Parts: sequence; C-alpha cells; structure tokens
Amino acid sequence: VPTLKYMGPFGPGVYIDSGSGNTNTVVGTDGIIDNPVSTFAAARTIADAIGANGINRYYIEGNSDITLAATHVDWEFCGVGAVADNIVNLGSQDVSRSRFCNLTLEGTQGGAGRIEAVECALQDPGGGATTLHIFALRCGLVDDVEIDTSNNNVFESCFSLVAGATTPYIIATGASGTLEIRHYSGGIELKGLSASHNVSIEGMGQVVFNANCNVNATVSIRGLFTITDNTGGMSSLTQDAVVNMLKINAEVDAALDTAISELGVAQPSATPSIRNAVMLLYMALRNKTGVPTSGSPDLLQVFDDSDTLIAKKTLTDVAGDYAEAKMVSG
Repeated sequence: VPTLKYMGPFGPGVYIDSGSGNTNTVVGTDGIIDNPVSTFAAARTIADAIGANGINRYYIEGNSDITLAATHVDWEFCGVGAVADNIVNLGSQDVSRSRFCNLTLEGTQGGAGRIEAVECALQDPGGGATTLHIFALRCGLVDDVEIDTSNNNVFESCFSLVAGATTPYIIATGASGTLEIRHYSGGIELKGLSASHNVSIEGMGQVVFNANCNVNATVSIRGLFTITDNTGGMSSLTQDAVVNMLKINAEVDAALDTAISELGVAQPSATPSIRNAVMLLYMALRNKTGVPTSGSPDLLQVFDDSDTLIAKKTLTDVAGDYAEAKMVSG
C-alpha cells in the first residue's frame, strides 16, 4: 500500500525539504521521510498519483521556506521541528478550509473558506502582506497580520511574539465583520476598524487602537489590559470588565474624595468600618470636646459639628492616675 511509506505523526503525508534538491516524483521512493522532495509541485504530484483518497497532508522539514503555487483546498500542512524552522507562504492560492500546524505562516490567502492555524507563528513576509481569513489557536503574532473581516476571524489563546513595549498589528481589511481575540496574552494594536466592525478581546496585556480606526467600531474588552486609544475616543468601547492600574487608581481616588457623614449619637462599635473609625477620630480632633470634672463621674465627651454630644467615656481617678472606660453613647 503506497500510503504506508508516507506515514507520519498525524497520518500519511508527503515530506518536503526545500533544501533537498529532489524534484523526483516516484511514488514510494520520493517524498518519504528519508527522501523528501524540495517543492510543493513535486509533493502534489506524488499525492495526486496515490489517488484522491490517498494523501492530503504535507510534512515540511529541514528549515524549508517555500511558497504555494497551486490550489490546496482541505489540505493539512504540518511543520516538523521548531515553529520557526519552516516557513510557508500562501502565495495567494486558494487554501480554503486547510489546516496549518507548527510552522511559520505568511502571505495572502486566496479563496473564501476560513483556514485553521494551530501553534504557528503568523508574520508579514516583508515584501508583501499577510492577509488571512483564519481561526488561529495558540499562535504567536510576529508583526503585521491583515484579516479579511468580511467573515468571522478568531484568535484563541494567541499571544504576542514582539518583545518590549511595541506590539504586533491586526489590520482589518473588510468593510464589516467580526474579530474575536480570546484568552490573548501580550500587546496587540488594531488598525483599520470600520464603524461596522464588531470586536471582542479577552485576556491580559496591552490593547492599542491605531488612529486610523473608526471611533464607532463596536469593541468589548475584558481582562487585565492597559488601553491606549489613539483615535481621540472610541465611542462604542465597552471596558466595564477591564482591570488595570489606571482604573484601580481612579476608583481609589474616587473613594478617597467621597465625603464621609458625621457619626450620630451611639456607642462606637468594637469592630467599626474603616469609614466610621476614621470619622470618629476626625470628629474627636476637629470638633468641640469636653472634659467636665465638676460633677460625678468625670467625663471625656465627643461632639458633632452642631455641638450635639454623640459619645463619652468615664474618667476614674485611681491613686492619682486617670483610667478611661470604654466609650458609650452620648
């Protein structure tokens, strides 16, 4: 059975090493693990020769850097080695519903069907754009990634591969659509959002809105994020579920700036709230106090702002020293 010679970790597949120099297409001899071919064209010829139900998977190895030159709908591209070892450029080919795993993905996707990328690095090829309609799972973003937002795009458990304070970009190219960034880690900058885009972002890190985003784009952010808005004010931004130091500081400042009401006539609690404890000390320091000693017993008195007695404690002369009792209601 020819496919047995092409078995790999995820099932049968043709092996490609762009540096091997092998463009032969003999089934059972070329494109196997110890004799990979060097081009997608040779690999596709072998896969097609095995039969329609034979192979629709490639194993890419050996620090390959190759560009697609033919349609590959419902195929699987698997990198062998580290993610950064092998690069696949989509070459504007139709790769609808294809799956890419454990490699570096770049270039423009043809076709309307959404692709899936698992544990890949997504990068700009430098000489052109990387434009995708994608469901990305556990992928790292290296720099600019354009998405076809006429359909739904999802980045699940993805992360920035940019060190320091700068961020990778996600650039919206369609007039409308949805973008879901779930369980993200690190920085991300959004560019090109239109008023008709609907975006959800969850995770932790930094979100930056580029100045070219339409302020009416609908965006919801949840998690631990700093937010930098370069648009002058995203009017449909929901961030009630965001926690960051700016929001914490604002809440603390608001609490500290809130006026505290005076305490009424009552015995101070043994376990007061911080608010009540601070107010009792403040009233004792600010307001009139009294220490009447002409009657019996001697008292220490605390008054409110209108000179109403709110609390007092008994002072007792014990061998020339005063002892204070617990404070009671005035």
